[in-house]
Amino acid sequence: MKIIASDYDGTLNRSGISDSVRKAIDMWREHGNIFGIVTGRGIGNVLSVMRRDNFKSDFFVANNGSVVADTSGNILFCHTGDTSVTCDVCRLILAHGCGAACVNYVDSEVFVCSSDFAGKNKDYITIDSFSDIKGFTQISTVCRDDPSSERLTAVINDVFGGYVSAFQNGICIDIVPSGVDKASGIRKLLELKSLGEDAVCTVGDNNNDLAMIKAFRSYAVQNAIDAVKKTADYTVSDIAELIERELRK
Repeated sequence: MKIIASDYDGTLNRSGISDSVRKAIDMWREHGNIFGIVTGRGIGNVLSVMRRDNFKSDFFVANNGSVVADTSGNILFCHTGDTSVTCDVCRLILAHGCGAACVNYVDSEVFVCSSDFAGKNKDYITIDSFSDIKGFTQISTVCRDDPSSERLTAVINDVFGGYVSAFQNGICIDIVPSGVDKASGIRKLLELKSLGEDAVCTVGDNNNDLAMIKAFRSYAVQNAIDAVKKTADYTVSDIAELIERELRK
């Protein structure tokens, strides 16, 4: 049995999941293999997307490795961050001009914002009233452009590097507990399922995929950033081509 661990946005879903990719995944499974999603999205969010796209994943590694779940979304493992830094990380995000920070805790989320921003978004809470903190599996935000995202990612890692790891994903930033990344999430899944690392190949397109691209036999899709293409073992046009290659081995 072989395992494909695939990023979702920009890798599996590129303006939708094509019919050719769906057929290739069906063939992959018919050969006794499994196909799972490894994503920066929270587990509740990605399950909603799976229903929308009428797609089944054999497993989920969500929040960039903090949460591992089975095909139904049942939580198998979660790694939560230090509650003492949650508010401080959010304050730093807001101080750098981002409108809000999304704090994920396993399958729930809360949006924290400044007082000025709260008036425009009634479902958000202000940073000063954000007190019911259980921990976090991921904190995310959106910057105005790629350079701003790159700068803020560097600042977060510099200031809070002992507690969190921040990953730039275009204009988005995903912040997880220190020591967590997509590779660690995949390894936890393999441990829980008593599977070996040599069975895994990964595929991705952006910075938050680099850890798993480096850790396992790997592919980049053609639209991936240069850093991913340079790191991956192979580059393919899409997942259908990846599966065709893997089934020939």
